[in-house]
Amino acid sequence: MNKAASLFIVNKALPDSDYRLDYGARSQVCEVFYGLPERSALPPAERFVRIGFEEGLHPGVITALWDLHRYLRSRRGRLAFVHFYTTNPILLGPIVARLAGVPCVITFTGFGRVMSSTDRKYTLVRPLYSLLLRHAIRAARLVLFQNKADHARLSRSYPGAAHKFHYVGSTSGMAVTEDKDFSTPGLTVLLATRLMPEKGVPDFIAVARELHGPRFRFRLAGPASRGHEGLYKEVLAAAQEGVLEYDGNLESPAMEAALEQAHILLFPSYYGEGLSRLMLEAGFAQLCPVAYNIPSNRDLVVEGGGFLVEPGDRQQIILILSSLADDRALVASHAACYQEHVLQHYGRQQYAERLDDLFRAMLSKLDS
Repeated sequence: MNKAASLFIVNKALPDSDYRLDYGARSQVCEVFYGLPERSALPPAERFVRIGFEEGLHPGVITALWDLHRYLRSRRGRLAFVHFYTTNPILLGPIVARLAGVPCVITFTGFGRVMSSTDRKYTLVRPLYSLLLRHAIRAARLVLFQNKADHARLSRSYPGAAHKFHYVGSTSGMAVTEDKDFSTPGLTVLLATRLMPEKGVPDFIAVARELHGPRFRFRLAGPASRGHEGLYKEVLAAAQEGVLEYDGNLESPAMEAALEQAHILLFPSYYGEGLSRLMLEAGFAQLCPVAYNIPSNRDLVVEGGGFLVEPGDRQQIILILSSLADDRALVASHAACYQEHVLQHYGRQQYAERLDDLFRAMLSKLDS
């Protein structure tokens, strides 16, 4: 069977372990091309299309939209559909796809800062976000969700479009860690994220300060974030004091190595992730998660397989980490249980088959 050509639009270069690359390699239905703002080692050159969506609202979005429209028009009839991920492509891409005459799909990756933050700049753009989202849902053939809470929320908000909505989850393309040593003198506690307050970086620093000592090694990785230069300086100061180790922005192989070396993932994100890639990778790498109780994390953390903490409760995090440091068998059992749950429900092949089933059904309707 000939595979259907599809273009996946993402707003940054993909790491080697990205689930969309893995899907492209596994799919029995789609030949996947990738629209990205910059060239990287993956995907291969013949699958790369330069489409300059990036994070945030800026004038470059207009250029990206024009490039997308021009590319879709040139491939109309040969491209079966275009698939949008992340905020800017999701909100703006379907309108362009409709104008170009190419069917589109959305994977909804969470409500994020625009719908969750109390910051004035986000509350001001919220009505525009909602308006664009309504038009995007109307234009899309399928709207896919990475967590069950988002699926339920939008089904209530847009009942007339609920027939398009499907829960698919997510996955990771990284290798599975089968054996991990939890008997080391100090437990390594990892967080990898952009350096933003909403991602819980101040909480990570505060916990590291409180528990600084031989029982723990706190390790933080991730790039500085525009508009949060003060937090970046705070991270550098904490690293200078020896409270934590700051690795900067780790590329894919180094990030996988950091996960393999860590024992606990501390994930204090406050706002709605679709389904955190880091949380999934922690499962593949056999880490015990200690995470804030937000919808996406409730899909992943099960009884005996990690810990959910109410957002902002640093003292509870400190108590949990202290108890884990005192009982290494407990850390190991939670990590093993979490890994089992992630691999059972968010494995690479399961995800590829779920997407293939949905795309096969959609394509059959387009052909009829």
